[in-house]
Amino acid sequence: MKKFVFATTLLLCTAVALSQVNTRYVTSGDFPSLVPGYTEVTSIHTRTINYTPSVSAPTPTPIDGDTTTEGNGIFVFADVIPASISIADGNITTTSIGQVWTLRISIPNAKNIGFSFSQFNLAPNAEMYIFDENRTTLKGDIKQSYFTDASNVSVAAITANAIIIYIIERNNYSSFQSNIALAGVAAGFEDIEDIGSAAAALMRTATVAPCMQNVQCFPDKIYNAKAVTRITVPIGTTHVGFCTGTLVNDEANDGRAFLLTAFHCVDVNKNDRLETDEINAYLRAQFQFRFWKTQCSGGATNAGLEYTGAVLRAAYRQSDMALFELINAPGVGDDVNYAGWSRQESKPSAGGSYIIHHPRGVDMRLTPTRNVLNYILNNNYWQAYYQIGAVAPGSSGSALFNENGQIIGQLYRGWSSCLAQGFSDRYGKFYKSWTGNGTNDSRLSNWLSPTQSLASTGTLSSSALYMTGPDQIVCATNVQYSVSIRFVGATYTWTVSNNLQIISGQGTPTLTVRGNGGSSATGSIGLVVRTPTRGRVRAVTFNKTITVGALPIWPRLILAPYNMQYLNPANSVNTVCISQRDIQLDFSGATNLQAWAYSGPYVTSISGTMIYWAYDKYNYTQTLRVEYDLPCGHIVQFVTLQNTCNAYYYSMSPNPAMSTITVTAKDKGTTASTTDKTITEVNIYDQQGTLKKKQKFGKIKTATINISDLKTGIYFIEIVDGTNKEKQQLSVVK
Repeated sequence: MKKFVFATTLLLCTAVALSQVNTRYVTSGDFPSLVPGYTEVTSIHTRTINYTPSVSAPTPTPIDGDTTTEGNGIFVFADVIPASISIADGNITTTSIGQVWTLRISIPNAKNIGFSFSQFNLAPNAEMYIFDENRTTLKGDIKQSYFTDASNVSVAAITANAIIIYIIERNNYSSFQSNIALAGVAAGFEDIEDIGSAAAALMRTATVAPCMQNVQCFPDKIYNAKAVTRITVPIGTTHVGFCTGTLVNDEANDGRAFLLTAFHCVDVNKNDRLETDEINAYLRAQFQFRFWKTQCSGGATNAGLEYTGAVLRAAYRQSDMALFELINAPGVGDDVNYAGWSRQESKPSAGGSYIIHHPRGVDMRLTPTRNVLNYILNNNYWQAYYQIGAVAPGSSGSALFNENGQIIGQLYRGWSSCLAQGFSDRYGKFYKSWTGNGTNDSRLSNWLSPTQSLASTGTLSSSALYMTGPDQIVCATNVQYSVSIRFVGATYTWTVSNNLQIISGQGTPTLTVRGNGGSSATGSIGLVVRTPTRGRVRAVTFNKTITVGALPIWPRLILAPYNMQYLNPANSVNTVCISQRDIQLDFSGATNLQAWAYSGPYVTSISGTMIYWAYDKYNYTQTLRVEYDLPCGHIVQFVTLQNTCNAYYYSMSPNPAMSTITVTAKDKGTTASTTDKTITEVNIYDQQGTLKKKQKFGKIKTATINISDLKTGIYFIEIVDGTNKEKQQLSVVK
């Protein structure tokens, strides 16, 4: 049979995950190679800020169900210290690759340091790096082009009491061009989790959330965990705190970065309404994704991805819902997901739901529920009890997932803690937030499903991308290929091999192509998808290998006037019950049809597209060699039929085989034969009908044949008993 290659090769090359601010844990040995010009800087000015830390607020003693003792709000961890800091506070060093500006900010009593820029104007050739004094945590490279809104640039806290801001302007050896300013810094009075494996961070993790398991202990939930973010948000002008949020999918499955959290994570003055300064604070908020331990048992904390800024889309106080949209969305290759949701009004199955959260700002945790009920005092909320674990301040806004991994609510507040794991917590119901109070700015439906009004969606993965389309293009037929996920604002660049032509769709998610005709050959289709995040190149490349040109017709087998079936092209051998001698094969669409019996009796005649074959119903396996023309090529084809009406007269083992096979004749009564069979001759043919091996015997019952000289492939074994022949298929493997 002429070989047609129908296999599909799909290559997915994912770019390194990139965010606005890339954070990594480094060693002192690696550091010089990551920060350009660093080894040539010998002097760094220091700006010291005096600071008296705030005292942590006392935790209320909870009484389950008593709203006056509810806790689990924002986790406040830092004070904002007014401090006017500008380029004039640092110093400039001329290095071999350009001018470098540096400044060390020291806050001796701080446990961590973060800040927002009041002015952020980096030169086009400038890169910013921020790191701790021990050179273990590095943020960078940071460029002006990475930020859509350069008036609201901020950096998440680093665990240190002294940090260094480092700006290099490559190939600039004259006056320094960049200009930055800070109106204040955030000095931590609470320990927070940071990247790396610092002993203090690991000790803190064991004490602040001892009953809550790392999300890595639930590998089947990592898919949704990739949608969860630790939110660092300014609280007025005096403090900084943590909440939890979750990216949510919309009806278009387009990667539009909607983020669900709690209303009270925005309403920091607790007056039950959102004011302009509270909403605008999220323009400077940081969102850290995949901030988790690398192992279930601990390990280092993953660096994750960090983005700045979000705008409010909807809020509904009655269900404690706030929906934001990130100003800069994660892109293809970032391995960040968008969680699905359900508008179900019935409670989830007992023990099937769970929450993923950042209690007290530590690495990501998962708390499974044992029961979720309707909160009896307010139908806008679910009341959840846990199998193990609890929540804590910082968990606020975390999504409650049902047993299908869909969001059905977000954490409001409650009474659970590691000391009171039997207590419950309240979650605003997703379906109540769906309609809100009926206004566009209070309902989720206006943003997540404005036209289809879906009841639910599944999770969208920014990395699980694939190309859809057929594996073959027949003749000059138009066919379509598409990318599985269509990110909002993405660009699509298609390429095709020389034996294909693009008909339409360049620059869109769906391409129409046509084969140029000719004999069967291999072709390829390539696609590069790029997402529009500023500055960073986010691209995924696909390559699909296909067959282009003439493809064989799989005929219709006619056994009787009303017993017809099409042969299956997926099988090299078609099995069918054949109880008659004369059969017909209809090759509709073929011209210049010719046929020869490759094994078995002869072809009696050919009429148009019909072959009349004198099939030997007692010979179990028979093959027909067929040739014909199609509009775009000449086909050579082999059609093999196995008759299931009669059992084999001979057994053969092993199959597949490597070096020898044993053929054994069966006794009468075990087959359709009325006499015992013997073996007088065994012939082995390749797929082209060439005799590869011939061995004669003297009417024996068992024959052993050496096949060690045969190459890997498919062969046909013809077994002769002196009068009749039987052909079986053999696979040879080496």
